Amino acid sequence: MSIMDTKLLDENEIENMQSTLRAFAARVEAEMRRIKVENKMQHYANKLEQSNQDLQDFAYIASHDLKEPLRKINILGEMLEESLETFNDKQKKIITHMINGANRMNYLVDDLLQLGLIKTKPTTLVELDLNKVVSAALEELDLQIIETNARIDVEDLPTLKVDKVYIQQLFNNLIGNAIKYKDPSHSPIITICAKKNLQNIWEFKIADNGIGFDEKYAEKIFKPFERLHNHETYGGTGMGLSICKKIIERHNGTLTAKSSIGNGTTFTFTIPQE
Repeated sequence: MSIMDTKLLDENEIENMQSTLRAFAARVEAEMRRIKVENKMQHYANKLEQSNQDLQDFAYIASHDLKEPLRKINILGEMLEESLETFNDKQKKIITHMINGANRMNYLVDDLLQLGLIKTKPTTLVELDLNKVVSAALEELDLQIIETNARIDVEDLPTLKVDKVYIQQLFNNLIGNAIKYKDPSHSPIITICAKKNLQNIWEFKIADNGIGFDEKYAEKIFKPFERLHNHETYGGTGMGLSICKKIIERHNGTLTAKSSIGNGTTFTFTIPQE
């Protein structure tokens, strides 16, 4: 082998080594970037977890601090109610308003706490027969169903992976909402059905023949504290549909409403499955 061949061989070896080192350096750099991103993600995840815990703690403390004076107002109201005959009509009305206001605030605090927990508490998914969930909801709403002579038609529903507590509350709220906003000229008729699309997403519909609403408010009704009707005529805190929407979002689904005045309302929600 000539000196020239040896020189060329050395240059080729050097070039190969340099190429290998460059590739190795690129891999090391990529790995360092990956580790840096993972560390950042873990840092943000830890901060989010701490923020969620702080929010839960705050919600609990706030609800306790708010509910304690409300409890005292209720006790005072009950004591005054026992002596109503000693008050005039105006005083009786004031006492009634005080008790009703305290009760509404109590329900509102409960709903705010519930909304906060839904936003932060991890979901626990289990296989659940939704026919049984609806049956439990109808048992819970039995008195309202009897009082309004409501008819609820339920098609066969699937068994899905869902959070048992949240999904039960979802059906309770939506069916209860359909009964509450009934048309006074006739009994409520509520239909519940579900179908699966090609993307393995289940779509549920809860339709009623109630008073309905102007569809321009279809987004507004899902916002906290938003009401389309006064609370004297239709009770509640204005938080029920906000809670429903958050429950569905925690299941990676959507919740929408279609309605028109005097023609009832249809709530549609989706629950994706793997």
